[in-house]
Amino acid sequence: MPAKKTTTKKPADQIDPAIALGQETVEQVFKAGEKVMEAGQKVIEKLDTEKTIKVAREQLETVGKTIFPGQEKLTAFGLASFDAYASAFQAFSKGTEQLGAEVAAFTVRSMEASIENSRTVMSCKSINEAFDLRNEMARSTVDTMVAEGAKLTEISLKTANESWTPLQNHARQAFDTLGARNA
Repeated sequence: MPAKKTTTKKPADQIDPAIALGQETVEQVFKAGEKVMEAGQKVIEKLDTEKTIKVAREQLETVGKTIFPGQEKLTAFGLASFDAYASAFQAFSKGTEQLGAEVAAFTVRSMEASIENSRTVMSCKSINEAFDLRNEMARSTVDTMVAEGAKLTEISLKTANESWTPLQNHARQAFDTLGARNA
């Protein structure tokens, strides 16, 4: 009776296909996410914010002149209010888009790093080597998260400031106008 040939697989031989499958799944998820983001971007591109704001402002100006004939100051104040809100909205939209793009990019980088880290840990020759490597990876992950958190905070604060400034300036002008009128 011939001897039955046995093959022993190394742990890395068993894990590499699992990692490859996990990486393929993650890539499929990201591709699907990219398609959704591209579709959303196409919709946003079709919406011409500048043109929409211009048309709305023109309509507001026409309505103001029709309803309040001879009240140019009131119409001008209404238009200035509209312009302030439109500027605030544009700044907020731009900041939100930038924040979303940064979060998406960070997610991709994190997933790629996680897959690479898993592959590296699985190639370790001893448990001590694996623990040491995981400690280094954990430290690196925390550092990366802190840096990314700082970047997201900076974008958020910039967005808030840029969104608030047109409204604040308009309010200041309105109070200055009222103060000059009452003086």
